[in-house]
Amino acid sequence: MSDGPRRALVVAGALACLAVANPPVALAQAGGSIIGAFAGANTTEQEWSPDADVERVTGFTLGAFVEAVTPLSGFTVLAEGAFAQRGGDVVNAGTASVEGAVRTDYLSVSVRAKATVDAGPARAHLAAGPVFENVLRSRVSPGFQSILEREGRSAFGILMGAGVDVGIGQGRRIGVEARLFDGLSDAYSGDFISVRNRSWEAVVRFGIPMGQ
Repeated sequence: MSDGPRRALVVAGALACLAVANPPVALAQAGGSIIGAFAGANTTEQEWSPDADVERVTGFTLGAFVEAVTPLSGFTVLAEGAFAQRGGDVVNAGTASVEGAVRTDYLSVSVRAKATVDAGPARAHLAAGPVFENVLRSRVSPGFQSILEREGRSAFGILMGAGVDVGIGQGRRIGVEARLFDGLSDAYSGDFISVRNRSWEAVVRFGIPMGQ
């Protein structure tokens, strides 16, 4: 991985730790910070180089979040930790002449800037930021074991989302979010082969005010 993504990962990890473990005093005093959980499904499209015919596969994502308010009205910092499944079914790998499944389970950590606007009784938002994904488990069909490398590798990308949520009393909120994960680094690599992940996700979120 190049120096640029490495620096971004360091910053993202530091911000996530700060947001989850101990939000800054100025943010805590502003009120409105939220903790919660989310769950949903994703569809992954793998990009192979050289080109291969790859069918999309579905998986799920499950995680927790902290949303810390900032002094800027309508802007918050959203830190997430999640389990995410990604992969693809290769039906034609071109010169490799093999077929099979490629699956990876990740521990995904992201820090996103979130902009929110009121829309009547609901709130709409846009959020985007870097993602660091560490491999928990990798599974590939026998035909790929000799051409793809995975052990000890991590992936870096960007997570973008749009959603809406509503209040359900006592500061609690429930909502939905559509998200796009775009891998900026290789999920797999090998001799003259590289694979990146792109996933479309839909999740349901539930949050409560910090301190409840």
